[in-house]
Amino acid sequence: MRKALFYILYVLSPSVPAALYAKATAGGSFAYSLSVTLGVSTLVFLLNQFILASKPSFVLKALGAKSLIRLHGVMPLLILAMALAHRTLKASMGFPLSSFQAILGTAAWILVAIGAVLALALMMPLGDKAMAKVRTLRERAKAKLGLDYKRSRTFHNLMVAAALALMSHALIASTASFAYNAIGALWLILWAAFSLGLYVAYRLRGRKNAQQAGARQDPIA
Repeated sequence: MRKALFYILYVLSPSVPAALYAKATAGGSFAYSLSVTLGVSTLVFLLNQFILASKPSFVLKALGAKSLIRLHGVMPLLILAMALAHRTLKASMGFPLSSFQAILGTAAWILVAIGAVLALALMMPLGDKAMAKVRTLRERAKAKLGLDYKRSRTFHNLMVAAALALMSHALIASTASFAYNAIGALWLILWAAFSLGLYVAYRLRGRKNAQQAGARQDPIA
C-alpha cells in the first residue's frame, strides 16, 4: 500500500505546475498546451531524479532500495521520450530550433542521454543472472576508458548540468512570465531548490563519511 501510494504521488508530482502552466496557455491551441504540459512534466521528473539519487529515508521506506534503483534507472528513458515529444510538438507549430531557449532544451536532452547511457552501462548493478560476457565487456570498457565507480559518478553528474539547462529553458519561456504565471514559475524554482538541495546534502554527507573512514584507517591522518 505504501509503495502504491508513493508511485501515485510520484506520477502526479508534475500535476500542479503543469496545470498552472497549462492555464497560462489559455487561448492557445491544444497542441501548444500539450507541449507545455509535457515540457513542465519533463523538468519535474528530471528534478525528481535527484530526490531518488539522494535516497531519503521516506523514499527508502516506501519503495525499498531495489525498487528505488529500478525507478531511478528507468525514468531517464521516460524523460527523454517526453522531452522529444515536447520538442516535436513545438517544431510542428513552427517554433525554431535555433533560438537560445531551444538550444538550452536540446543541450539538456543530450546531457540526459549521455548521463543515462553512462549510468546504465557503467554504474547500474548487474544481477546474478547477468551473462558473464556482459560483465566482461563492461569491465573491459571501464578499464579502457579509465572509469572507476567514482569517475562514473562524475559523468552521472551531467544530470545536474542538464537540470540547470532545462530549468533555464523553462524559466525564459513566455509561459513563465511573472506577470501572469508567478506561482507556476515559483513552484518550479522551489522544487528545483528542494531536489537539488537534497542531492547536494547527500553528496556532501557521503564525502564526509568517506573522509572519516579514511582518517580511521590511517593513523597519520
